[in-house]
Formats: sequence, C-alpha cells, structure tokens
Amino acid sequence: LIQPVDLYSQVDRAAKYGFLFVGFTFLALLMFDIIGAVRVSAVEYLLMGAALVLFFVLLLAFAEVIGFTPAYIVASAAIAGLNTAYAAAVLKSWRRAWFIGGLLVGLYAILYILLSLEAYSLLIGSLLLFAALAGVMYATRQIDWSARKETA
Repeated sequence: LIQPVDLYSQVDRAAKYGFLFVGFTFLALLMFDIIGAVRVSAVEYLLMGAALVLFFVLLLAFAEVIGFTPAYIVASAAIAGLNTAYAAAVLKSWRRAWFIGGLLVGLYAILYILLSLEAYSLLIGSLLLFAALAGVMYATRQIDWSARKETA
C-alpha cells in the first residue's frame, strides 16, 4: 500500500527549500545594491527575510484548516505581496519592487512544482540552481569586486 503524503510532510519538504527563498531574495536585493546603486540596510534584509520565513508558518496554519494547495496559494500571495510592497519603499521604485515580486512568485511556483514532482524534483531543482547561478555570474561579469575606494 502506498502511504499518501500528508500536509505535514508537504510543509516539511517545502521548509527544506526555505534557505533558497531567503538566499535568492537577498541576492536580488544585493544586486540592486551593487548594480542599481540603491542602499539596502541590514534591518531591511532582516525584515524581508522574516517575512519569507513566515510563509512556512502561514502555510502550515492555513493547510490545517483549508488544505495544502489553497493554503499554499494564500500564504505565497500574502508574502509575495507584503515583500513587494516593502521592496517598493526600500528600493524607492515600484519597477524594482515588481522584479522582487516576480522573483518571489516564480520561486513559489517552482517550489510548488518541485513538491508535486517527487521523482524529478532533485534534477529540476539542480538545473534551476545552475541557471540562477549562471544568470548571476553573467549579470555581474563586469563588476570589479576588488576595487578599492580612493581616499581624498
């Protein structure tokens, strides 16, 4: 007999990808900081990271009441909306904020697909991480990371 996956194991599997959400969001903020010349403070990173972690708590709380899929939609929409609105204030641009929001929506969609495709989730996840790393490497290829500030 096949044991169906209960909502607690689905939430547990989703939480294991949590560091990727925080990492990708922080990486996007860092790119705005470096390339876009928008200063993002440590407190702003912390608040956005706290919201990303709260997703998993909301997911579990809603899943116990309304089921996993509706809970996933509600929790991801709430956190993506919250972080998009906050990013607009932090980055001082709705255009930049929509990039953060789009990144989060994309990440939540990918995570849902990975949770659904148990057999190929490692392969797909690894390929997506490779593509993300390649994109960051391409976007930052012109940056002189060892440049020192000149003193007057």
